[in-house]
Amino acid sequence: MRMRKSLAIVSATLTISQVRPHAHAEPWDGPDKPMHLVAGTAIAANGTVLMRIFELDADEATLAGLTLGVVAGAAKEGLDALGLGEASAADFAWTALGALLGAGVSWLISR
Repeated sequence: MRMRKSLAIVSATLTISQVRPHAHAEPWDGPDKPMHLVAGTAIAANGTVLMRIFELDADEATLAGLTLGVVAGAAKEGLDALGLGEASAADFAWTALGALLGAGVSWLISR
């Protein structure tokens, strides 16, 4: 049940993140993309480890960490879209990719 809820949250976040009225076209290989990748990786990996400390099984902890990383990226781009920066689909994609990487590596380690 938790897994379905987490998948629903990830799906909703990805869908909402596509609504970006103030997003600008930005190269997918810009100089800030490694920072987004590392941030997503760190958030998801740490979220996965934290959930393991709270005794979730490896799959649930991984999904929770992935969700945390994706939601953090969506929230950051959402704030940028509200005028606190420049929203970018490329930034969100790199953060989400980092979240997938961080959660995946954490899952492999915790198995």
